[in-house]
Amino acid sequence: MVIIIDAGKRSIYSPAHFKLKKLLKDEDKLIIIDMMFTWELEHAREIVTAQKFFRPEYKVVIDGIGWVNSGNQSTINWAELDEMPDDCQPDYLDYQVSKVSVGCPKNCEYCFSKEFRFLQIPPVNRNIVKLTDENFLALNNADVIMDQLGTIKWQDKVVNYELMAGIDKQFLTSRYAKSLKKNRFKNIKFSWDKSFDAEKDLVDQTIDMLYGAGFRKKELQVFMLCNWKVSYEECVKKLKFLWEKGVQIADCWFQEGSYWSHGDIRIFKHIRRRHNILVRQDCKDIDDYLSHGGDEGKRYSLDLEFKRLIQNSDIDKIYIPENRNL
Repeated sequence: MVIIIDAGKRSIYSPAHFKLKKLLKDEDKLIIIDMMFTWELEHAREIVTAQKFFRPEYKVVIDGIGWVNSGNQSTINWAELDEMPDDCQPDYLDYQVSKVSVGCPKNCEYCFSKEFRFLQIPPVNRNIVKLTDENFLALNNADVIMDQLGTIKWQDKVVNYELMAGIDKQFLTSRYAKSLKKNRFKNIKFSWDKSFDAEKDLVDQTIDMLYGAGFRKKELQVFMLCNWKVSYEECVKKLKFLWEKGVQIADCWFQEGSYWSHGDIRIFKHIRRRHNILVRQDCKDIDDYLSHGGDEGKRYSLDLEFKRLIQNSDIDKIYIPENRNL
């Protein structure tokens, strides 16, 4: 019997565990701690200690992308796992998890990836397919592949796709943007990992291309790497810019407590949530939507801070409070 435990939250990636159990069906009394990110190492080791105490008869190992990226050897043949069909996913899921490509041609310092290559046009057995490709648009003729995916039907109904890792704005063209829309790719996301000045123009261009292809701006989301080397102040600048563009934020937190203060993290999480709520509601007047919990309420104080940040017309002079422990 094989038991798989997530070191973190893998959300839609959990169907891969069904493949893993099928791959290791002959193993007996094995526990795998699936570690996706490097910063999950401490928690993964805590799980190992607990499992060895409660299940001393089991062999307990840590594996996964984060484990390998920490410089360790994998005990699982992940290449063989990639080649396995998706038909061993549980029937109760209304979506299918698959991929078209493996790896990424870029070498970002905060990410680990395998060698980039085309894998397959996946066999489809659901009307919603979540693709875990790391850099789909880096494929040669990605629009041709999208057109192939767009013709697939399941039970005489069209299939909708979502790229869970988002698109790479450096590879996006007007042709690719139109192909994403035409072939029913939903919930489009892309990242803004570098500083405000380094990528502001490219982010602006990406939003305009997607909007021109027919996507509504409020349906778009920008991955923002928080609590990393890009400062809290820089991320506030990004938030204000995305507020003005009417685009949502998908915040990705890097090892909480590492780079930003606890107060910075708390304030940014609040204003990001408030930002997304108002964008989704097509906010026209901020005061109509802000909560009023009393002048002494912490939430009210945070809402006032959000209002102050986004109403400042000069982005280079955004007020950053000295007391960030609101």
